[in-house]
Amino acid sequence: MKIEAAAANISLKDNNFDLIRLAAALQVAATHLAHYLKIESQWIAILEYFPGVPIFFFVSGYLIFQSYAETESTQRHYFFLNRALRLAPGLLACTGLTLISVELSGYHIFRKEYFDDLVILIAAHNSIAQFYNPEFLRSYGSGALNGSLWTIGVEVQFYLLMPFLFALSTKHKKIALSLLSIAVIANIANNHINDRTSIAKQLIDYSFIPWVYMFAFGAFLSTQRRLRSQIIKTKLLYLLLPYCFCYFISDAIKFGSGNSINPICFILLSTLIIKCAYLNPKLSDKLLRRNDISYGVYIYHMPVINFLLQTNLMIGSNAFILGMLCTTVIAGLSWMVVEKPCIKLKKRPNREIVPLEI
Repeated sequence: MKIEAAAANISLKDNNFDLIRLAAALQVAATHLAHYLKIESQWIAILEYFPGVPIFFFVSGYLIFQSYAETESTQRHYFFLNRALRLAPGLLACTGLTLISVELSGYHIFRKEYFDDLVILIAAHNSIAQFYNPEFLRSYGSGALNGSLWTIGVEVQFYLLMPFLFALSTKHKKIALSLLSIAVIANIANNHINDRTSIAKQLIDYSFIPWVYMFAFGAFLSTQRRLRSQIIKTKLLYLLLPYCFCYFISDAIKFGSGNSINPICFILLSTLIIKCAYLNPKLSDKLLRRNDISYGVYIYHMPVINFLLQTNLMIGSNAFILGMLCTTVIAGLSWMVVEKPCIKLKKRPNREIVPLEI
């Protein structure tokens, strides 16, 4: 009974989500490094069972929905200001350092004939069109300047949709459930039908449409105290084994893995995330001491990989270690010099009491 009561009363503020986000970012960086450096390892194969991007989308929905819901309606403009302060400074710094790294690699881009393309690229990478990659960079590194940034554009779209999603979930629950079902179908269709062969099909893949159900499911679980309590009380192994089995079968029959994880596996993965978030809720603060370098790891790892590929400094495991080390160091510097000072500028809006269940 004591365990049950404790699980039910765990605060949303005491959690390991910073640590989970960091693990997800490192997963993406490690699997990308292994892929581009052509490294095969059992450890990488294990990491692929826990795709970072779906984890990001779920955690974002879980935390961001609560942040928006708890903010007084008259002060919700601060929500968008705070989101901009979290994403924009690091993204702008990343764009600048990425372009400098391209120049330093010997792939000279600061030329008059590239000026217009560079202006468009800088604007795109700091808006919702991070997938944009000019033709003159197609032969640099992996062929995409920073291909991982497409998820940032999707995240921004989630933020812009928050007023609509919140209104639906609180005032029009039946419509919300219907739209959630459609979003799940859209995800499955995108994974199995969309071949990304045209610009229109690629734009669908880079839009919120195939991914919003992941964000919405995170938002839903954040409001379900009883369900969250049941997940927390369940032994970790009882959540891990069904998920791994489901993922193995799904991967074997080509029913969705990696970023294209199918909804069944995603729901099972979500329960694992909740369990780990509250398994030892003080662990994240003890290890990270409120330092959050996950965003930096995510946005900087591909520029590091591209620089290694372009310069051919190292190959194999040495390049892998160097890539992970450089990414982590740059992410740490970005946090201390750029992100953390900007986060301190966030406005603290008044909070209001919201229903525990909606």
